[in-house]
Amino acid sequence: MQNLEEKIQGYLSGKLSKDERQEVENWANASEQNAKLLAQHRKLYELSELDTSSFCPNVEMAWLKVEKKIAKHSIALNSGNVFYKIAAAIAVTIGLVFFSISYFSSPDLVAVNTREGEVLSVILSDSTSITLNENSTLKYPEAFDGSERKVYLDGQAFFEVKRDEDHPFKIIGRSSVTKVLGTSFDLIAKQTYSQVNVLSGSVSFKGRKSNDKVVLEKNNSATIVDAKLESFKHIDTKTLVWRLGELNFQSTPLREVAQVLTKHYGVEIQLQSGIDSCLITSKFEGKTMSEILEVLKVIANITNVSDDEKVVVLSGPSC
Repeated sequence: MQNLEEKIQGYLSGKLSKDERQEVENWANASEQNAKLLAQHRKLYELSELDTSSFCPNVEMAWLKVEKKIAKHSIALNSGNVFYKIAAAIAVTIGLVFFSISYFSSPDLVAVNTREGEVLSVILSDSTSITLNENSTLKYPEAFDGSERKVYLDGQAFFEVKRDEDHPFKIIGRSSVTKVLGTSFDLIAKQTYSQVNVLSGSVSFKGRKSNDKVVLEKNNSATIVDAKLESFKHIDTKTLVWRLGELNFQSTPLREVAQVLTKHYGVEIQLQSGIDSCLITSKFEGKTMSEILEVLKVIANITNVSDDEKVVVLSGPSC
């Protein structure tokens, strides 16, 4: 075949036409050596698809290790033999992958996993606070060392990052990279979907498979769906309710209720017309901001709700 390696890679990644795929399969069936080479390429391709989002690479050390092995077991290759050239390259690359996995799975990384219905709080060495949602995994070093504070997330978590302008905080997800200096935000980081909702400060958010990047301010959000990045001038309150648990108000002045809702939902609530002293007795669990406001309208006799996505203004006659 012409362009042997390109054809094989295209075949494994599903980018060839039907005729081109048939060409590769005919070539592989032509000899045992060809079939073996295709199998080796397939193994390499599968290894490259391994999720290494939880690894902390030391590339320099990895290459030094591989170079020593190459020098120790050097092989004189026939420059005209394509099979041995490719096989040698595959052997070196697979060796590097396996060494990297072994090295990256360092005991220095602490892993926290949550089960169904379980929510855990984690305080990092820099005083950053993380609340981990159910069915999620967080990996982080016991102590940060270097120019960046780097952690790894598979699932959903709420971050309150301690500000340190000299050491940016970076969250590596399966499909996204989130970078901040000091802020609070909710992050979903999964294989084909990521979402960030910023409640304070600013956040840099980008996909791992593209160069698209956006800087988000307070009350902004963004999503990555199948590598496509999209940003919004509002937050998605439905994705925030998981960490609220139960909000139970017993004869609580409306001004205090508004403060609690502002903190949890990241949307400022302003009260007018003397309704701030209205007493609220109600219990909310897993409700969105709009659902809670509908209940408050009845309890506090609120007649007007003005919402510009960043500020909610409530007004009405006094209770």
